[in-house]
Amino acid sequence: MLSPDGRYLAVAARKLELWNAADLSTSATLWSPDQGAPDPIPDSWPTDALSLQYSGAVAISPDGATIADGLYGGRVRLWDPRTGRRIAEFSEGMGRGKVNGLAFTADGSRLAASFSAPIEGAPKGAVIVWDVAGQKPVFDSEVSTGAVAFRHDGLLCASTVNGVVFLGSSGAEVGKALAATPNVMAMNKEGTRLALRTRHDDNVVQLWDVDQLKVLRDFRAADSVYALAFDATSSKIAVGNESGSVEVWSAA
Repeated sequence: MLSPDGRYLAVAARKLELWNAADLSTSATLWSPDQGAPDPIPDSWPTDALSLQYSGAVAISPDGATIADGLYGGRVRLWDPRTGRRIAEFSEGMGRGKVNGLAFTADGSRLAASFSAPIEGAPKGAVIVWDVAGQKPVFDSEVSTGAVAFRHDGLLCASTVNGVVFLGSSGAEVGKALAATPNVMAMNKEGTRLALRTRHDDNVVQLWDVDQLKVLRDFRAADSVYALAFDATSSKIAVGNESGSVEVWSAA
């Protein structure tokens, strides 16, 4: 994930690293497996060498002062990218599924994480929202989700098998759901436009107006879409695909 000022990337794979955006060189390693054992996970879950540590979920607060990462066993951690110090660690999601997605509110005061179990018959998953300063959960909702993002009014958008639902401050569903079931999605910084990959066609990206609950336009990528991001002006969408290439589309 690219920092708000465009200076660095936070990358969570086998390690949590910061890369210089200009040349993609590694500027810092915040954590690596030799600094601690992996989270305990149920015996029935897949445990290949790559999956033991990171789920691949990472988020950066709007002011760039905090990085959140998620582990395969459900642990969520907060880091200070300037000092490399771990600020906090949340364990409420452990055993409830791997961390699928992370998102900060526009003011950085809250962090949402989505969880889903990697096998059939495991716990259904969850969406948990924390107060970042108080380091405590605001709500904990038992719904299996993929991606999460906050709308401009603070409602949490969560992708489920029933569509993209909106969760209020108590975790209850609010209003109508979007008629889409995305695996990948991204919200613009204003919290008014949602780009998502549909479950029915991995090459198709839809741009939604989250207030009017309607599709503004469709894009067809050259290959299966793995990542989405808006630029700082919300006028363009970057689409990363399975082949390793990146396409840029107009979101105007």
